[in-house]
Amino acid sequence: MVALLAASASGIGSARFASVARQTHILAGLFAAIFTCLVHSIVFAHLLGSGRSIKDAVANNGLDPSLERRTRKFKARAFPFALFAALAAVAAALIGGAAYRGNVQSLSHGVVAAGALLMSLVAFPFEIRVMADNTRLIKEIRDEIERKAT
Repeated sequence: MVALLAASASGIGSARFASVARQTHILAGLFAAIFTCLVHSIVFAHLLGSGRSIKDAVANNGLDPSLERRTRKFKARAFPFALFAALAAVAAALIGGAAYRGNVQSLSHGVVAAGALLMSLVAFPFEIRVMADNTRLIKEIRDEIERKAT
């Protein structure tokens, strides 16, 4: 969020100041777009990886199959938010490049960038909750495996 807010602030400022501010905005925006995609991708990659581990743990230890279904629900809850927030960041960067070249109006970039910021603001709390739920599930499975081993 810090990177997105910094890019937004530098973009608003670049409309009023010299080309140095515009270059700062371009760099901040590019970093924010890449970093935003990375963060949302890491969340989903973690859910995919831990889901595979949970599936293996359930199968190898004779645990309740509902544990595996819970991890699929986590992915289903997080995926739309992670995907669309990442895509919105990419769209903002692409339209920003087009605005810099004069192919579209700066206002179009501003609207898409504001949408990208809003989508990440909405996505992050969902992703945080899903990651917390996933962590609790992993702990629950670990505790169940330890209990069965004793």
